[in-house]
Amino acid sequence: EEYANANELLAPLESSQYELGVKTSGEGWSLSAAVFEIEQGATLVTEENYLIQEGVTLYQGIEFSGAYEITQNLSIYGDAMFLDAEYDKTTSNQGNDVAGAPDQQFTLQTNYNVEAIPGLTLNLGGKFHGEAALNAANAWEVPSYTLVYGGVSYATQIDNHAVTLIGSVDNLLDEEYWAVGDSYGGGNLRIGEPRTVALKVKVDF
Repeated sequence: EEYANANELLAPLESSQYELGVKTSGEGWSLSAAVFEIEQGATLVTEENYLIQEGVTLYQGIEFSGAYEITQNLSIYGDAMFLDAEYDKTTSNQGNDVAGAPDQQFTLQTNYNVEAIPGLTLNLGGKFHGEAALNAANAWEVPSYTLVYGGVSYATQIDNHAVTLIGSVDNLLDEEYWAVGDSYGGGNLRIGEPRTVALKVKVDF
């Protein structure tokens, strides 16, 4: 749908970001944590279907991540983010959750280097997406969902060039879910991607 002022050129949006983090590591493990705040101009759609710039979107959160080598060939990685995202300095959506911004996200992944076949690595993981508002008015909410993924890569040498063959499967369990993005205050709802298989080749020259 075309906006009523589709031919109007809006001014560039300004943004600022602040982050404070710590990291520690030892033999076979690492931990990190960070707090952050991102403030950027908000673009919204009025009831009359005009695209306007008003107020800001304010993202405040904390993120933790860690990695651990269980054995020489098996490692695990995890990440957790807790987010408070809201509209600020606006007349109509003050304090509402930012559309498309999940309140929580968690990732857990394992990597296994196959000792019998040097260069071959397998990975399996999952990512949890928390609830998210569908629009700036917060009239609807998209439920949380978890996606499982996996992959395999093989690194070798061909004609003195490093070559990596990569295969991946997203949404391994073919989970049905709704996904949403922040499209000028919401409304960008789509059916989640089904199980998807991809093959890639990476060559270093």
